[in-house]
Amino acid sequence: MSQRHPPLRHIALIPDGIRRWSRLHNVGLDHAYCAVSRVLVDISDTIFAHEADSLSVYVLSKQNLTRSSNDLALTFSSHIRIFETVLPRLAAKWNARIIHVGDRGLLPGNYLRALDGVCDFSNPFCGRKEIYICAGYSVDWEIATFWNGNTDHEKGCQVPHAIDLLIRTGGEVRLSGFLPIQLQYAELCFMQKLFPDTTSADVEDAMAQYYTRNRRFGR
Repeated sequence: MSQRHPPLRHIALIPDGIRRWSRLHNVGLDHAYCAVSRVLVDISDTIFAHEADSLSVYVLSKQNLTRSSNDLALTFSSHIRIFETVLPRLAAKWNARIIHVGDRGLLPGNYLRALDGVCDFSNPFCGRKEIYICAGYSVDWEIATFWNGNTDHEKGCQVPHAIDLLIRTGGEVRLSGFLPIQLQYAELCFMQKLFPDTTSADVEDAMAQYYTRNRRFGR
């Protein structure tokens, strides 16, 4: 790769538009997350089949946790199903480690147990692939926990690599506080499609766009 087009190693994903998709199709949020599971597998397979080693997914922000209790209960149960069924298959297929990034103190016990379970399951996998699940994440938590020298791993883990490409679905054009330090020089791709409608071809197009951009890193 040229200096202008360094390898695409780390992709970040903001899977936005899930609740809007459920309202648009007049289906429950649990049904929407069935579509999410399928899309997450397709996208992960597409990313890892190319040269990327790391995928960071924004599944739950600190601000998301202010939603109604009914909404959160459905979100938590849907995420737990993904942690228990989808992520183990991805980890085994790609020899990938699953790593939780976020404030553990903000998450309910059953949610943490499911997330810890898949992280523990993936620990023996020794390939280069990594999937960072950002749940209970906020930049103030990251700064307070890591950038001020706190090395207590019980506080959570950190995404250690710079991100090359961010993909956000759902039509919003913002980062929503997601990994701003790691995203300093990332290329940004904002899609109009809601996440459950996103295809592998959409992600391949975003990856192709990455190689058309002049990445100067401030130089």
